Amino acid sequence: MKYQWLEPWNEIAGDQVDFFQIELLKEISYSHSLFGLQMRPIGRSLAADDILVQFNNGKYAVVHLTWAGKGDKAWPKVVYYDSWIEFVKGQMIPDNLAY
Repeated sequence: MKYQWLEPWNEIAGDQVDFFQIELLKEISYSHSLFGLQMRPIGRSLAADDILVQFNNGKYAVVHLTWAGKGDKAWPKVVYYDSWIEFVKGQMIPDNLAY
């Protein structure tokens, strides 16, 4: 799927995907809701430490990275979206208007 991004969101370049994936995995503890889920980072906000991940089932989540290593049950903060359109309406457009 080809995505259209609005500032401050943009696609994670191919050479950066592994970097964000490694950080994401560092921060997810066994008690976190993301633990064990198959996902890949596809976008990031330049205004915050947020990344957009896509799950194997086609759903999405915005994850607020802490850059502090291992998280806990509550961190990193995560907001789930059932579709790309839901993410665009619920997160990307509001972020764009505030940017």
